Amino acid sequence: AAATAAPIGAAATAAAAAAASAAAAAVAQQQQQQRDLRDIVGSAVAQVLGTTAPPPATAPLMSEGLSSTAAVQLVSELESRLGLLLPPTLTFDHPTMEDIAAFLEGLVLQPSG
Repeated sequence: AAATAAPIGAAATAAAAAAASAAAAAVAQQQQQQRDLRDIVGSAVAQVLGTTAPPPATAPLMSEGLSSTAAVQLVSELESRLGLLLPPTLTFDHPTMEDIAAFLEGLVLQPSG
């Protein structure tokens, strides 16, 4: 009986290692998706503001020069890039790039686990 216990234990250990590896891969994939999404938001903001780089992620976009017209353009640009229908009040409800990215993550990223 002891001879069969070792392979079962080894199989359980291997299965646990595989599950941990899969979980780590899922977390890494989600983190990459979050970075990609934040890059998309930053790129769209820079384009709409007419700058070469986006403002700091936590800076209120209206304070960084985003007008009401540019806010509408930003929503349209994000819709185009992401293939989503977004609320027209996006930049007012979520005033920083960080806030916008967090909102969009909730829409487009699959929950881990």
